[in-house]
Amino acid sequence: MSRTAHHERRATSLRECVKKGYTAKDIQVLAPMYKGPAGIDKLNEVLQELFNPASEQRRELKHGDITYRVGDKVLQLVNQPDSNVFNGDMGEIVSVFLPKKIRKNRICWLFHMKEMK
Repeated sequence: MSRTAHHERRATSLRECVKKGYTAKDIQVLAPMYKGPAGIDKLNEVLQELFNPASEQRRELKHGDITYRVGDKVLQLVNQPDSNVFNGDMGEIVSVFLPKKIRKNRICWLFHMKEMK
């Protein structure tokens, strides 16, 4: 089976999970690489469209090819022991700041009910 066919099969399985009432918090998808049609980057796009599609009521921030939205599920990739957040911890984006006077946009997310920036 080609990678593209495998990706389509996985996307179809995810759509079926949504139809059965599963939420993003119920599902975790693992992939061995970031790039390509079956990679993490593409899977994240599919999952975001299924569980957290674009909406005028939901703020988002585009960084490179990735769009981050309030409500997105996130995975910590680097240990931050001072903040008690470690590689593999799951969180959720709770706010996106697009300030006019400050040069940097910011995303705020929760891990273990602790707000991080």
